[in-house]
Amino acid sequence: MNAPTTTESRNLHPLEIRILRLVAERYRKNGTPPLVDTPLLVAELGYNVGQCNQATSWLLAKGLLEEEGRTQRTFYELTERGEEYRTKGTPEERILDLLSEKSALTLPEIAAALGLDNRDSGSAFGQMAKEGLVGMDDEKRVTAKTGDPSARLRTMRALLDRAGSSGALEEGALSDVERQVMGDISKKRGSATAPFRTAEREEVRYRVTAQGLEAARALIDAGLTGEEVGSLTPEMIADGSWKRQTFRRYSMSSPPSRLPLGRRNPYGEFIQWVKDKLVSLGFEEFDGPLVETEFWNGATSTTSTTSRSPSARGRSSSPGSTASRPPTRTAATPAARGGATGSTGTSRASSFCEVRERCSQRSSCRRPRSPASISGSSAVSATTRSMPRTGPTSTRPKGSCSAKA
Repeated sequence: MNAPTTTESRNLHPLEIRILRLVAERYRKNGTPPLVDTPLLVAELGYNVGQCNQATSWLLAKGLLEEEGRTQRTFYELTERGEEYRTKGTPEERILDLLSEKSALTLPEIAAALGLDNRDSGSAFGQMAKEGLVGMDDEKRVTAKTGDPSARLRTMRALLDRAGSSGALEEGALSDVERQVMGDISKKRGSATAPFRTAEREEVRYRVTAQGLEAARALIDAGLTGEEVGSLTPEMIADGSWKRQTFRRYSMSSPPSRLPLGRRNPYGEFIQWVKDKLVSLGFEEFDGPLVETEFWNGATSTTSTTSRSPSARGRSSSPGSTASRPPTRTAATPAARGGATGSTGTSRASSFCEVRERCSQRSSCRRPRSPASISGSSAVSATTRSMPRTGPTSTRPKGSCSAKA
C-alpha cells in the first residue's frame, strides 16, 4: 500500500492527525517508533476510550497501523455504594465512631441511629467481632473493645481514597494484601451492593507501519496539527475569529457519524414468522375475536363447521378447501337458550311433538315438547327436557315414533 500523499494527509481526521504527530515526535526523540495503545493516548492526548478505539480503527483500516498484541487487564471501579463509603465512611467505621460516643447499644438502635439496614449493620458487627473490635454483653448490647480500626479497615480506607482520586484501580498496581481485601469487597455481577465493581478489559497494542511514518512526516511538512476547525459557526463569523482558524478540508470519503436506526419489535417479528409458517402449511389468515362469550356454549340446536389441520384428519387439503376455512356459527333458538315462553325457532319447529301429552309412549319418547304447551313457570324444565337424556332410554330408534295426532 502506498503512503498517503500530502493531499490525502489533509483529509485525515484530527484524531488521526494528532496520533501520527505524537508517533513522529516520539520517533524523532527516541529513534524508535512507540507502541500505540489506549493508556498512551489517554495520558498524552487526553482522548477518552471511545475516541481511542475510533481513531485506531481508522488508522488500522488505512494501513497506517498494525496490531502488535493484546493484553487482558482487570480494573476495580468505584460504585455508588463505594462513593458513599468514601464520603460518609464504611459501616464498620461509623459503628466504631458511634460506640465511642455511646458506650453500648443494641443492633436495632445502631441501625436506626446510623440509617443502615439491619442486614448491613449485622454484617458489619459480625466482621468486627471476628477481628476483636466489638463484643456483646449479657443484655444483647454491642460494646467496643478497642477504638482503633483493624488492618483490614485501614486497607479498605486507603483503597477507597485512591479510587476516588484516580477513578479506577488496576489489579497489577495492588499489593498482595490489597488484592485480598479487594477480593472481599468487589463483585463482577450484582455490584450494586458492593463498593467496587470488577471490570475486565482487553487492550490492543498497535505498531506504526512504514506508510504511517511517511504520513506523519507529510503532516509535519504540511503544518497540520490536528487542531483544524471542522465547522464554521455563526459566533466565529460575528467576532471574526474565523480569520485566525485553520479549517479542515471537506472530504466525501470521510466516515459519517453512525445514526441509530429503529427496528421492528422482536415479539412482532416472531408472530409474523409463525403466521408465515402456518400459511405455508395450508392455513388461511382471517380477522376475528380472540375470546368469545360463553353465551353460545349451551346451544344444542346449533351446528358449527370447525376447521382442523390436515394432519389431524390424516389427509392433506388445499389452502382453499373447506377444511381451512374459518368456523361458521348459526344463531341459537330462544328455546335452546332458555328464552321467553311461547316463542319458537325455525330451526327446530318441525321436531316438536304436538301430541306428547296424549301419547302412550311419552315415558320413553325422546322428542321434545312444543313450547306452546309449556306454562310460563316451567320454562327452565322445558329447556332441560330438550337436552338429550343421560339415563336409561328405550331401544326404539330415534324418529320411529308411531304416535298419531
